[in-house]
Amino acid sequence: MYQLYKHFFRTVCFCWLGLIGSLAAQPTIALTGQVLDLDQGDPLAGALVSLTGEDDEAPSLVTLTNDEGMFRLQAPAGAYVMHISLLGYDPLTQPVETVAPQLGILYLARSSTTLEEIVVSATAPPYNPAFKGSNFRIDPVAIAQLNPLSTEEVLRMVPGVNIVGDMGLSNRPNISIRGSWGRRSKKILLLEDGSPAAPAPYVAPGAYYNPVSDRITAIEVYKGADMLRFGPNNMYGAVNYITALPPPQPS
Repeated sequence: MYQLYKHFFRTVCFCWLGLIGSLAAQPTIALTGQVLDLDQGDPLAGALVSLTGEDDEAPSLVTLTNDEGMFRLQAPAGAYVMHISLLGYDPLTQPVETVAPQLGILYLARSSTTLEEIVVSATAPPYNPAFKGSNFRIDPVAIAQLNPLSTEEVLRMVPGVNIVGDMGLSNRPNISIRGSWGRRSKKILLLEDGSPAAPAPYVAPGAYYNPVSDRITAIEVYKGADMLRFGPNNMYGAVNYITALPPPQPS
C-alpha cells in the first residue's frame, strides 16, 4: 500500500513539473508600435497600452509609450485585443495577432470636450439713488468682500479716482479725482459722516486725519454737481467716510 501511494505521489509531481516547464518554455513574441497624434503627427508619450485576451476582461499585459511614442510588449503567441488610452484623446481598441507583431503607427484622435452652460450674472453698480451724475457709493457688502487694509484700497475701486500711497496705511492720503493734483488731496474735501474731517479742510485736508478702514462701513465719492453743496474750494470732488454704528452689545 505504501508503495502504491509513493508511486502515485511521484507521478503527480512529475506531471506538475512538466506542465510548469511547458508554460515557462512557451515562446513570447514582441509586439511593437508607435502612437502618434492624428492631427499633428507628434509622438504621444505616456499613452497606456494594454493587451487583453479575446475571452478575458482584465488586461494581461500593460505598458506605456516612451518619449518617442514607441511601445513594446512581450506576449505569448495568440490573438489579443489591444487598448490604447491617453488623457485628452479618444481611446483606441483593435484586435492584434502575434503573427503580425509589427503594428506600425497607431493614431489617436483628440477628444472633443463639451462644457456645461455657464451663466454669468451681475448686479447694478452700487449707486445711491439720491446721487446725481457720476457720484459713487461703496456699500458695506463691497467693503466686507474686499476686506481692505486701508481706505486707499477701497477708493481704488472708484472710477476716476487715483491714489498715491503715503506712510503705508493711508494716514495721509493723496487722493486725485479726475486728474486733480493729488498731493495731500488738494481741492478735495474729506468728510466723516458728512462733517469735515480736518481742522482746516480748505487748506490741506489730507494732511491731518484719515479714518482707518476698520471703522468704515461705506464710502461716498462726489464727483458731479452735488459737490458744490459742501462749500468752496472743492473743484474736483468730495469723499465722505461713513463710520459703522456701535454694536448693540459690548464686545
